[in-house]
Amino acid sequence: MQKKIIPLGIAAVLVVGALLAFLTITLSGAAFGSDPKEADAPAGQSLVGTWVDTSTGVDVTYTAGGVFQLQGSDVATYTTDNAAGTITLHYAQAYGGTEKVMTYVFNADDTLSVTETDTGMTYTYTRGQ
Repeated sequence: MQKKIIPLGIAAVLVVGALLAFLTITLSGAAFGSDPKEADAPAGQSLVGTWVDTSTGVDVTYTAGGVFQLQGSDVATYTTDNAAGTITLHYAQAYGGTEKVMTYVFNADDTLSVTETDTGMTYTYTRGQ
């Protein structure tokens, strides 16, 4: 009797593992696809990707999954409102746990200008690699 239980247990684990792998792949495709809020952005103008601050050389990345990275480290999540031209960063607790709203505009020279709404400071970025 125990000889039959072990193969059935292994088969059950394999089926559950395959189901979880399928669900993970399916759901991650939906979660990490393009930001639907950027669908109405002008052609070729998407925040998603790496940008380099023109004055400091610091890399910032907006991932398709809504994560904001600074020099490769996850520091916040973000949402965009293309109609209002705003980015809202929700910083992780390790980075103060605050929320910051900024306006953004894609410039004619293919740079990105981001302005903090509370301080008025403007940062200019070029598309990174």
